[in-house]
Amino acid sequence: MKKSIYVCLMISGLLLAGASSLSAKLAFTPRLNLSEEYNDNFFLDEKDEEKIFISNFSPGINIRYAPNRRLDFNLDYALDFRFHDRLNEYDLTDPEDIQLLSLKSQVRPAERFYIDVSDVFEKVPIDVRRRTVEGNPLVNKTSSNVFIISPALTIPLTSSISTALGYSFNSTWYDVEEALDYYSHSASLTLSKKFSGKITGALKYNYYAYRVGLEPVQVPVGDYDRHDASVLISYQASPRLRFSGEAGRSRFKFDVSDDSNANFYNVMAELKSGSTDDIVSRIYYAETFHDAATTGTYERKDASILLRMDRPLNFTVRPYYIVDKYLSQDREDKLTGVTADIKRPLSERTDIVLGGSYEKQRFIPEGEKAVQFDARWDFNYRVTEKMTAGLGYRYAGRNSNVDTTDFKNNIVVISAKVSF
Repeated sequence: MKKSIYVCLMISGLLLAGASSLSAKLAFTPRLNLSEEYNDNFFLDEKDEEKIFISNFSPGINIRYAPNRRLDFNLDYALDFRFHDRLNEYDLTDPEDIQLLSLKSQVRPAERFYIDVSDVFEKVPIDVRRRTVEGNPLVNKTSSNVFIISPALTIPLTSSISTALGYSFNSTWYDVEEALDYYSHSASLTLSKKFSGKITGALKYNYYAYRVGLEPVQVPVGDYDRHDASVLISYQASPRLRFSGEAGRSRFKFDVSDDSNANFYNVMAELKSGSTDDIVSRIYYAETFHDAATTGTYERKDASILLRMDRPLNFTVRPYYIVDKYLSQDREDKLTGVTADIKRPLSERTDIVLGGSYEKQRFIPEGEKAVQFDARWDFNYRVTEKMTAGLGYRYAGRNSNVDTTDFKNNIVVISAKVSF
């Protein structure tokens, strides 16, 4: 599965090699990020806190290519080298450990027919129950590659009725044995009806096939097939107020357990306000099914409220409540929390970014109760049009009734970012 990253780079090389006559359509932006970090608890340990300095060297490139209305191509690729003043065995220099890639592309071979391609190679958390801090690539983190290709075709039947055919292939790989490499196929058929300028409804059928990779796994998770049938509706009450919803039923056919049925649905309301629609409020609730890295399929109940404001400062706050119940294990995770981010320009050259999160966790049947939190700020100064210097601080921690999972962590970072 890791081969997809090399396919992406090969495609990028071919595009660049043939783009000399279309240079106006090509945006090619190299960059270099440098930073020096002080970390007072490198292993996120409760007692044995390892203080360390970390030097980061990260060259990268962004390629955007849109030669005509039939192709949009966006690739971001970087190498994230990390060197430690001690503990050199944890230096990150191996190409398989330092690559970061994000590819998004859409090809439109014909009218109403398009093919979406995405490929993401990054560090991801292994298990929400373990200690983790954003920016720490070693503790409870692994490399992951997710490749997705999705062709879709829309066929108008009348002026108000259309049908859509879709297919999606997903190949997911993890660089740890305990995580589940898998691939999936999904095929869908949707019949849509526009009842008026404000109301649109649809009937949808989706088939999903989940296949675990060939490596042996440590949990009782096997292949399964899922059939979904649902009804969708969208109501544009006004130019600024929109409602949408979906309700349906799923049929699971498992290889390693009994077949089962379950309902799923989601509802959303969104309101835009302000003189230029720069304030967005959104309420969302859903009961859906997902596949986890280490524990197989789970049902998620997700309720959240989003408030976003773009002026006079960028501000986003999102309280949420999540319950994940796993189908192949006696496990349930309950998460209640809030995230907030603020970005405010201080002058033409400087800005400050503030952010934080607070999450209460309850894990069943073990009975663990924990609180995980972080607070951070970043001060950025634009030295020139191509160079930005920064100073940042992050405080993160976790308190649990299982003391071995507690930790506190302070990180200070000095950085410089240069684009060419």
